[in-house]
Amino acid sequence: MDKYQIITQLESIVLQWDDTNVRTGDFDAKTFLFLGEEFGHIHQNGDLDIAFTEQVKAELLKKDLVQKHRYVPNTSITYHLSSERQLSFAVHLLRFSYLVHMVKMEYERTGVRNISEEELAALPESLSSIYWK
Repeated sequence: MDKYQIITQLESIVLQWDDTNVRTGDFDAKTFLFLGEEFGHIHQNGDLDIAFTEQVKAELLKKDLVQKHRYVPNTSITYHLSSERQLSFAVHLLRFSYLVHMVKMEYERTGVRNISEEELAALPESLSSIYWK
């Protein structure tokens, strides 16, 4: 599977999640949106960029799971997706970001942070262990 097919597969998976859509963003990147709010984007070269809180970003970097974003290292990470075997973790990173956005929007609406244990259990331990650590 080439990079284009991998990115297309990633897009297909994300579009199955509730209230998501994809649009073409800056530099021809595919931007993933949850209720109109970006939760990540992927460039044609396979660089998946996601903004996380400082704490989450620090934990991901400490575990050597991602790299600092080249241009906005204070707020974002990059995960280079170059092979089909990396697709699963890219999906997990985006799902993690999606869940964080979902909880944040719910909190802003209701004042309650709620996420199902099943959703967290579905993430790899390397991600679920840093959820509001």
